[in-house]
Amino acid sequence: MKLISNNKNTGRTGRPGANNISEEQFFANSGLMLGITGLLLAVFYMPEGMFYGFFAGVMAVVLGVLAKTSDRHVKRAVPSIIIGIITVMFSFMVYSSLLTIYAALKDPVAGPQFTQLFSELLSQYGLSIEDFSRLIQIS
Repeated sequence: MKLISNNKNTGRTGRPGANNISEEQFFANSGLMLGITGLLLAVFYMPEGMFYGFFAGVMAVVLGVLAKTSDRHVKRAVPSIIIGIITVMFSFMVYSSLLTIYAALKDPVAGPQFTQLFSELLSQYGLSIEDFSRLIQIS
């Protein structure tokens, strides 16, 4: 009794009917999933998700390039590269924006001006800085 079939319709597992996927397709699919996950992390889970999103975007680009270098045309390789680049750029943009805000808050002249501007913006929506800090507080 054979445990692994020699049939062409079997995949990597040796089971009949399993998906027969090439290494390039696996890289492209994984890169696409990493790019989408990284973008979601970078957008919705600040600030920690920004770093995870950055690394997921880099991995999406690497896997997309690995899938694209094959002789066969893999359809998901290019979207993997594009979404990975967008994720890396967005993560870098948000990180640099946060560094700029932190630097402005530490400045003895610009810090109080920024705080006043931010409190005026919050007062237009009927909030105070204390309300805002309770709103964004992570438990």
